[in-house]
Amino acid sequence: MAATGLYIGGWYGVKRAEMYSIGQDRATANVLFKDAGDVLGAYANLQPVYAEEELPDNNEEVIAFLNPPPPPVMSVSARQFKLQLLAAGLLDKVDAWINTQSKAVQIAYEYSGTFVRTEPMMAAGFAAMGFTEEQINAFFTAAANL
Repeated sequence: MAATGLYIGGWYGVKRAEMYSIGQDRATANVLFKDAGDVLGAYANLQPVYAEEELPDNNEEVIAFLNPPPPPVMSVSARQFKLQLLAAGLLDKVDAWINTQSKAVQIAYEYSGTFVRTEPMMAAGFAAMGFTEEQINAFFTAAANL
């Protein structure tokens, strides 16, 4: 059964798009229209829609949309990086690996104020330690919290 109108506080799947309504009253409602995963627009004013079903606030898709995962940590300070190496029991292993690298890599490791996960030295070091992408994410996230 299709219905027309904006439904505040609920989530509704609509024909040719998904309509997400956010807000508690009609004056402040924002509507996001999605088509194949792309946000087509956000509107401060009410927009007419045709809804097929209401999704409750505790629906997994609703919760995932309202609480997206945080972006991965892209850089940490040298202090955070080296303390996380110590906490993970990797400091001595990494220091030994660094000593086998070029002088430029050794200088960068010793004197960098920030460690950026997308740097080639980082990729080489994590590969040498056998880290997966998930482990790298976890490492940088933990380091950022130190």
